[in-house]
Amino acid sequence: MIHPRDLLHHGRQALFCSARNRHALAEVPSRFTPEARFLHIPENEELMRCVHLAGGVNQLREEFEAILAGRFTFLGRSVDFDGYHLDWNLDPQSGFRWPRRYAFLQNIYRTPKGTDVKAPWELSRCHHFICLGLSHRVLEDSRAAECFRVHVQDWLQQNPVARSVHWRSAMEVAIRSVNWIVAGEFFHDSLKDEPFWKSFYGNLLFSARYIRSNLENREADRNNHYLSNLCGLLVLSLLFDDPGLSDRLQEEARSGYDFAQRELECELERQVLPDGMSYEMAPAYQRLDCEMLLYTQLLCRNAGARLSDRITSKIRDMLRALSTLAQDGPLPGFSDADDGRFLVFRDWRNWPRDRCSWLERSSRLAHGICFSSGGDSAAVESLLLGLETQPWEGRPPKGVGPDPAGLPLSGFFRLASGDLAVWVRCGAVGVNGKGTHAHNDQLSFELYYKGEKQLVDPGTGCYTCDPDVRERYRSTAAHNTLRIHGLEQSPLDRSRPFRLEERCRPRCIRHTPSEFAGEHEGFHSESGFRHERLLRLDSGGLTVEDRLSGEGDPPIAHIGFLFDASAGRNSRDEGNELRMVLQERAVTVKGAAAIESATWSPSYGVFVPGCRVQAQMRESLCTRIEVVP
Repeated sequence: MIHPRDLLHHGRQALFCSARNRHALAEVPSRFTPEARFLHIPENEELMRCVHLAGGVNQLREEFEAILAGRFTFLGRSVDFDGYHLDWNLDPQSGFRWPRRYAFLQNIYRTPKGTDVKAPWELSRCHHFICLGLSHRVLEDSRAAECFRVHVQDWLQQNPVARSVHWRSAMEVAIRSVNWIVAGEFFHDSLKDEPFWKSFYGNLLFSARYIRSNLENREADRNNHYLSNLCGLLVLSLLFDDPGLSDRLQEEARSGYDFAQRELECELERQVLPDGMSYEMAPAYQRLDCEMLLYTQLLCRNAGARLSDRITSKIRDMLRALSTLAQDGPLPGFSDADDGRFLVFRDWRNWPRDRCSWLERSSRLAHGICFSSGGDSAAVESLLLGLETQPWEGRPPKGVGPDPAGLPLSGFFRLASGDLAVWVRCGAVGVNGKGTHAHNDQLSFELYYKGEKQLVDPGTGCYTCDPDVRERYRSTAAHNTLRIHGLEQSPLDRSRPFRLEERCRPRCIRHTPSEFAGEHEGFHSESGFRHERLLRLDSGGLTVEDRLSGEGDPPIAHIGFLFDASAGRNSRDEGNELRMVLQERAVTVKGAAAIESATWSPSYGVFVPGCRVQAQMRESLCTRIEVVP
């Protein structure tokens, strides 16, 4: 419900936006071609060579033909549009179409069940525009430029300024703007349509002003949203600091750049912990933050600007934390993940969920340390972003390589022995106790074998489209930890899907390369007992010891272990020992009581089968998990 005072404010803001949009269109000359270049687009031969390394021309052609046919897949959803013309406001899953009304009146939480605003938002980020640009240059197909023109014009027609759900969040405006700017560079020399470019850059000018006027810097939004606002402002400001524009507009652009850089310095000091982890405490959002910041740093550098040393130092710290989280394979799945991206240079339909390898190596390149990209699928990014690819030898520079202990300060602990690795969650919910993206996963863990997950976190499922799914995947019962019937580690409130109270007070008691001991008090206020857990890892498997500590008779507790494949038909129960075959590997769980089917969510909106091994205890239980070839 919008307060009348806020309604008046937003109404004035809407009129202000409409007026500023008329000025924006008038201020951009008809023949404006920006001087700033954010990409290094080489001759076709060099670009063709890198496309071959990144999957081949045939893959690029398939992706291009899918765009022309209107076939899109994102966030676990598939939709077929009518060729070039896209319905930018349609949620393909529910069929709900977001109305054309002022953004502040768009309530993304009060929609028909099954409606997820992230679906149209993801389409409207326009990640496929870079694929059109590559197809235009590499395949030399004139349909790419026409498709780009039609998509932009349709978007402008269906989404008047400040009057659609795509203006609801300044983050969406920022990411969309950067994708438009980068993709537009592929078409400048061939698309000779002055009215088109005037409306294109007029909308981008208004977008810059809109972001500045609608910054997501309220206390609840000071997270990846605000970082994206500032990254978008930096790139947009460099675009309009152009001698072909009026002195007043250039001064406005310089002021915007200085403001965004100052704010980014302050925000990184606020949001980044000393070990480089974002205070949101979500590995997937750490990846998104790193991508936004690193790409912005490189785009600014290509346009002739340099971010301050304070910002680049923080980016380096964040990349090191990301490489630490990714050293055993896919990122740990703790907390939320929405698979968000900033720019997508290849495989836009099925981009890799974990981009840490590219980000880590790019950080070395960005700081003057080069490596060989021969045979590397990330060669397209390296080429277009102007990163030299030369042989790199020697150890990673100090401050870039992963930490084998994990990120203890942020509550992510790592154990390793032979081919096995374990990641344990034991830390604060994040965002100064608000738990914006937190789950009830204290003392939960994931088990890796040779770079592949065996025991998995349940994932995110979805955010707003199904409150039941949102609550279930955040619950204690969904994770590899202990639960007491009817109790949660921290209370869940479906009316506040992005809030989790700090109640557990988790504490690490002991941590060595192969052992972890910790406890939390999430159940203490209601049951009088604390959960204590000891994990011991050796080359043959993992020993898990759980104990309820308190006064009186301990309640019956349940422990579940979620595996990444359905093993019902391959399991054999031998009393207190359960043997399974998972991905052609034998897994033995000693101390288990039963096995049941389950699902988990490896990416947003995607649900796959798994199996949950259940155990029951009253005071203590020792479980042994063995994984062998």
